[in-house]
Amino acid sequence: MKIAIGQIHHEANSFCVVPTQWGDFDFVFGEEVLTRWRGAGMMISGMIDVLEAQPGIELVPLLAGVAPIGGSLVREGFDAIVDAITTRLQQADVDAVVLDLHGAMLADGVDDPEGEILATIRGIVGPDVPVVIGLDCHGNITRKMVDNVDLLDGYRTYPHRDYRETGERVARLFVEHLHGLNTVRHLVRVPALFTAGSYDTDKPPFRDVLDVLRGAEAAGIILAGSFYPVQPWLDIEMHGCTIVVTAHPDQGDAAAAIACRTAQLLWDRREECRAEFTAPADAVRQARDMSGTIVISEGGDAVSGGGCGDSSVLLQALLPVSEVSSAITICDAPAVDAATAAGVGATITTLIGGSLAPQFSDPVRIDAEVVTLGDGVWINEGEVMRGFRNDMGGAAVLRCDNIHIVCSRKRVMSWDPGVFRCMGIEPTDMKIVGVKAQRTLETTYGDILSGVFWLDMPGACTANLTQLPWQRIQRPIWPLDQDCAYRATIEE
Repeated sequence: MKIAIGQIHHEANSFCVVPTQWGDFDFVFGEEVLTRWRGAGMMISGMIDVLEAQPGIELVPLLAGVAPIGGSLVREGFDAIVDAITTRLQQADVDAVVLDLHGAMLADGVDDPEGEILATIRGIVGPDVPVVIGLDCHGNITRKMVDNVDLLDGYRTYPHRDYRETGERVARLFVEHLHGLNTVRHLVRVPALFTAGSYDTDKPPFRDVLDVLRGAEAAGIILAGSFYPVQPWLDIEMHGCTIVVTAHPDQGDAAAAIACRTAQLLWDRREECRAEFTAPADAVRQARDMSGTIVISEGGDAVSGGGCGDSSVLLQALLPVSEVSSAITICDAPAVDAATAAGVGATITTLIGGSLAPQFSDPVRIDAEVVTLGDGVWINEGEVMRGFRNDMGGAAVLRCDNIHIVCSRKRVMSWDPGVFRCMGIEPTDMKIVGVKAQRTLETTYGDILSGVFWLDMPGACTANLTQLPWQRIQRPIWPLDQDCAYRATIEE
């Protein structure tokens, strides 16, 4: 049995000013897909390892690529992805397709790129070839996506820690139904947006929503049930959280009832999803007087949510107490260029921050010593996206008194401590570590931090959704609109 396998991961943010290009994806093709991801910690890794362990299965690798979370993918890049998939599928006579997708991609002129990709695949392989996908739980799931697959499931944890496990689960479920995958899929949309800092899947109410789905799986009512709290910073018409269940046709009505019950539960308890955020100066003042290493989350500028990574908000709060040891990251290519030109040991005067998204923070003029220059490359070694290669495109460490600033040419997801260690900074040596990430840092920095503050700050990923210039999103939707009525129904 020949099974096509691939990966396309891009999560968009409508308020990110940096468009995504084809070249932002780290695409590999053919056998290199298996070489790169076999045995690693990504969702596709779990899929590969489970399927390769099955006798009689031959994997046909298509392509695999991840791009940093950012603005909409330019149309030429999207068309190139579709062409790459089409060409490879048309050349292969496969019996099934298994894909690792994100679910929250945007492309210029295309609000549902994954739906378009899956419809294209269905058009090539026909109605009888199983198409199976795993998704990030922040995917914006659409009817077109659901209609063009036979089985789908998503991450069940946030902060994320089940990338590989989700791939294994999806692959095993497919193998269990290898010779008879006949399903119905039900989707229920909830008109609500939750910022990443406002919930944890191990705590109510999200835990209770997931418990209902897990109970339905255990009872044999559904094959798989997923809750997608969605990437909230998408300014498109069809948006909101979704509940998706997959079931055998004879359980279709019962599965639909489970999906509606779960969606209504989420809606009725939405007000429980609140988080405490702290002003930058207050966070620095309190962290200074605490013991151990304190992590300050610059979640409003999290590249992992679509921020530009260039915010100077925390730097501005640290400068008045610059004698306190701290390490932060700022994406600022001109600052890296200035440091490179001056060389290690030189003192430079430069503007830093606000170079990409000046609407969210101002550039700050500093005098700083160039401590380190490097390529800014590291491989994630922890639980989150283990094996993923990060590349800052060149980096410099600037020291302003006791503030250590890792400046990068390119935007990178800084939720992994490797962003500091690859440049010679050990986070545990610092009193304050600024991390441009959201709840995932609780996993990646869990054995480092003695405390954490979540900043109240502007940015493309701000927790205050009402601050953003929404234009297209269908209203009413909570919390942008407080006066909303809702009754869960299956989306047709």
